[in-house]
Amino acid sequence: MKFSFLLNGKGWETGDQNWEPTKTISVKVSGKDPYDATVFAVIMSAITVIKERWNMPTGGVLMPGAAFYETDLVDRLKDVFTYEVLK
Repeated sequence: MKFSFLLNGKGWETGDQNWEPTKTISVKVSGKDPYDATVFAVIMSAITVIKERWNMPTGGVLMPGAAFYETDLVDRLKDVFTYEVLK
């Protein structure tokens, strides 16, 4: 069993956010077994929180992208997930 999903994002090329977003990105994420990948992602996220808590923001409720932005979580997930930037 295989899986894949598409992530689309809009943002700014520079830090100036006074205008509408000018940059877009599409990334295809895929893997072999969705059940194993889910378990692996949860475990790697927990390990990242333990090992890199000083790189994570403190306080409040955060979106996963904001919480793990300054960590190596994506590198840890490369054993199970494949990332392909489409545009």
